[in-house]
Amino acid sequence: MRAARAVWANDLRNIVRDRTVAVLLGVPLLLVAVLRFGVPLLERQVPGAADYRPAMLALFCAVSGLLPALMMSFIMLDERDQDLTTAFRVLPIAAWRFLAYRLVTVAVLGLLFALLVIRGSGLVSYSPPVVLLLGALCALGGPLGTLITVSMADNKIEGLTVFKGLFFLAAVPAASSALPGAWGRVLGVLPGYWTYRAFEIREGAGLAAVCAVSVVFHVAVTAAAARRFRRRAL
Repeated sequence: MRAARAVWANDLRNIVRDRTVAVLLGVPLLLVAVLRFGVPLLERQVPGAADYRPAMLALFCAVSGLLPALMMSFIMLDERDQDLTTAFRVLPIAAWRFLAYRLVTVAVLGLLFALLVIRGSGLVSYSPPVVLLLGALCALGGPLGTLITVSMADNKIEGLTVFKGLFFLAAVPAASSALPGAWGRVLGVLPGYWTYRAFEIREGAGLAAVCAVSVVFHVAVTAAAARRFRRRAL
């Protein structure tokens, strides 16, 4: 546990120290402001927009859940540029455990960011257990985004390009609410689709089933991304 605390403390210092990364800590507050004040203005102009509140909230929460992944990816890509990954191989903890500690950091920060957006926006009312559950689902995208980015990119510029694609994939399922009939369910091939469905269902057995599918889907895709990462970086 001492090793885990050391890794977490060092990563948090790196996040705060790097201005490019640290500025991302304020983005969830910006998202809250947009939802809290911007959505009511939108609804005055487009009355039907109120029906899409859960989808809009899910979109912003999905983005907020990915922000810690962007921060951690930048840190890890910087370390690769400085050839620090070679030094990490001689640490007294296994490389996979070192990576797991970092993914836990990403997941926890993603959970906190998503909870802030859900509670701070005041857009949709959920019970406290459901709020925690939805926040956890949004946080699942963080470790996956980190593994994909660090596996595919060689530097921050490439990493940012990869993340543009990830943000797009995170946003696409929001369109499922507006698509007619079975067309929306076509987006079920994306893990994020099931998180959006959870925001819409809100409670009951249907919520539990959708959450289970979301967790299994995310874990399976994350495991595949972890194997790719291990072949390249570990």
